[in-house]
Parts: sequence; structure tokens; C-alpha cells
Amino acid sequence: MFKRIMSAAVLSSCAACASQPAPQSATIPPQVSVPLIFERNAGQTADEYDYLAHTTTYDAAFHARGVTFALKNSADDDASIVALEFPGARAIRPTAQAPLAGRVNYLRGSSAHDPDSNS
Repeated sequence: MFKRIMSAAVLSSCAACASQPAPQSATIPPQVSVPLIFERNAGQTADEYDYLAHTTTYDAAFHARGVTFALKNSADDDASIVALEFPGARAIRPTAQAPLAGRVNYLRGSSAHDPDSNS
């Protein structure tokens, strides 16, 4: 019974909104049709995260209890952190289904001549 009432409420609210276009805002970045690519955490961030995804406006780090987003500020290097966790849910570590055609590489260190020296 509750599901039917909720479905009816959602459908009626969607029908009411469909007749009016969504307001446009200059602060919302245009949609880019680039696929979201996930990379396995191989030491490039904290061990608690299993997979990462990067976009121009946010980074996402996935772990067994949820996902953490770093919302990038284009004015500086600061980011706002939003963490989503699912209390009471069974913790399941994300796993890859199949590798992508591309490969992600990280160069560590500050010297172009010896990237692993961290000097």
C-alpha cells in the first residue's frame, strides 16, 4: 500500500514538473559526454579506498561502506568533501568486471629526471 501511494505521489509530481522547463543557471557546468572511468587504487590515495574516478568538477573515491566526493573549486585548489555511507548496509568492496582499453599512470616525485626519488 505504501509503495503504491509513493509511486502515485512521485508520478503526479513528475507530471506537474514536466510542463515547466527546468531553470537554467550560469553556475551549472555544461554536460560533457565523456565516460566516467574508474581506476583501481594502487597506492595513489588512502588504502581504505578501492576505486577512484576523476572529472573536471569532482573526484570520487569508492570504498566498502560508500563513496566520498571531493567537489572541486575552480577558483583555487580547495575542495568540498561529501561522504555518502549506508548505515546498516552490508559492506561490500567494489570490484572490477573487465579492464578498460586505456591505462592510468602516475609519476611520483618532483624531479622529471628521477620521478621515484621524491626529491
